Amino acid sequence: MSKYITLFFFCFSFLAHSQEKLKVTYEVISNNTKVNFGSDPNLSEDMKKQMLEKIDKISKEPKKYTLCYYDGNTYFAKDNSSATGKQKQEFFKVKNQPGFYILNDFKVEEFYGYYPDSNFEIEYKDEALIIEKYLCKLAIVKSGNEVNKVWYTEEIPISTGPFIYNNLPGLVMKIERPNYLCYAVHVSNDCKEQDVKKMNPILKVYQGEELKIKSKEGLDKRMNHSREVLEKRLEKSK
Repeated sequence: MSKYITLFFFCFSFLAHSQEKLKVTYEVISNNTKVNFGSDPNLSEDMKKQMLEKIDKISKEPKKYTLCYYDGNTYFAKDNSSATGKQKQEFFKVKNQPGFYILNDFKVEEFYGYYPDSNFEIEYKDEALIIEKYLCKLAIVKSGNEVNKVWYTEEIPISTGPFIYNNLPGLVMKIERPNYLCYAVHVSNDCKEQDVKKMNPILKVYQGEELKIKSKEGLDKRMNHSREVLEKRLEKSK
């Protein structure tokens, strides 16, 4: 009899794990947006000023993002990022694969960047905090010169989170650094398999030095595109 009971609980545990799912809404506030105008001599100081004022105003408004997790796969994106004229922000974590992928959308060109988990240093702390009724623990996550305070909860023992923070022993609830805050405002299991968007197999994937070169090329293309759009708007307003 005990053999069948053990088998039952094993099968139940496996089934529950295989059907793990989450949908989390985050709000993000960033007051430290950096803008690289490149070396385009056709971009006047007045045009730069207008662009900076617009970016500063937009950056101070909370932005909503949604994380969808289903059976080991994660899709994280800014709400309404697919709307016409909006630059996409999409992050992918693929089941049983190390690292993660980011869609690089430069308006006139799209490709994926791959980032290995080894790029990050994680230091676990003893501090605790209650966030949205969940007991959270603190981890200091370092990537290059960037240091982030990341709060995660083991009460939801699924290694996922927003942006690049998806390899801690629990759901990431909050990310803090100077002039930046990402905060979970709603957690549910209302996620379907189709909510987790798949990567586009047509788009190329770059990593390492090749990704750095490709990203610089994409940035230059985007700046040229933005300049052309702004010039047309200014011409119409005359």
